[in-house]
Amino acid sequence: MPSTTVLFIGGGSLGHIAPSIAIAQALHEARQDLNIHFVVGENEKEADFVTRHGFAVTTFSSPRIGW
Repeated sequence: MPSTTVLFIGGGSLGHIAPSIAIAQALHEARQDLNIHFVVGENEKEADFVTRHGFAVTTFSSPRIGW
């Protein structure tokens, strides 16, 4: 059976990422076979926060759009 990946996408502040980390940890406890991955903005604090909690992370450029 192929592994299942759960992808969390977001960022802009750690306030958006921290709740996702809690959910990812609960999912990992329930199903250790899950592949959990985060995609966050280029802010180094975001990527560092995710990796400190043991999850894989990819960063992307997300410029702000002014109206």
